[in-house]
Amino acid sequence: MQKILIVSLALASVTACSRHRPARPTPVSTATVGQCVDPSRAGVTSKRPSPRHADRDLDGDGEPEIVIADDSLCTDQGNCYWNVFRRDRAANCHRYAGTIAAQVIDRLPRRGDGGFHHLRGWWRLAGDERVLLQEYQYRHDGYRIAEAMICRQQGDDRLECAPDGH
Repeated sequence: MQKILIVSLALASVTACSRHRPARPTPVSTATVGQCVDPSRAGVTSKRPSPRHADRDLDGDGEPEIVIADDSLCTDQGNCYWNVFRRDRAANCHRYAGTIAAQVIDRLPRRGDGGFHHLRGWWRLAGDERVLLQEYQYRHDGYRIAEAMICRQQGDDRLECAPDGH
């Protein structure tokens, strides 16, 4: 699994470049998973964050978790680093639950620890016909990459992905 994480981070770093922005290294989070933080300034952010919210209920309790990206770090293809925060009522704070690298995030039916849904991030690669799909599972108080694959999107929106081992 660690090998997949390293490969996917390297791919995300290489493909984050666009025709208008120079390539940048993959940003590093300012927080550790489980840490009580200020969601407006924690996670993968710049020194002067420009927040873009996509809050949604990830654990099924009827209240949305904070999902926020720093718009200044998004690519021209619309890929962003979405920081996820869960409310900890006992500690009266928001805890950092990880960062999802994606243009689009799908909430999957499978669930992890605490009832949090697994997520799939779609990272649009250069050329607009290939995507990096990364599945995130909620374990040990945060989202972690569990699987990654590169797929080609066809004209009819079908995805062709290489089977395991190819």
